[in-house]
Amino acid sequence: MKPGRELDVLVAKQVMGIDPDYDEGIYYFEGYADPKPYSTDITAAWEVVEKFNRRYLELIKDGRYKCCLDSRNLESLCAFADTAPHAICLAALKAVENK
Repeated sequence: MKPGRELDVLVAKQVMGIDPDYDEGIYYFEGYADPKPYSTDITAAWEVVEKFNRRYLELIKDGRYKCCLDSRNLESLCAFADTAPHAICLAALKAVENK
């Protein structure tokens, strides 16, 4: 999944536990029509990291970013992406799905 609103919505709901309000055909995340830009902004992505035990964070840049957030540190639960925020979001979704 590419970075952007669709991924941000999934992260807001599944990882951050934000239940959006619905009003006149628009979902509102904590008062805003869009969730935070978790997949494109490192400050927002770091909030995702803080939902996990930070000692399990592995973020490596070797051409691409690799992020592992699960305590089991299984390669299947790690994610690779061109940017750190994108890798963090993908890894967080994998970790949540495999709990």
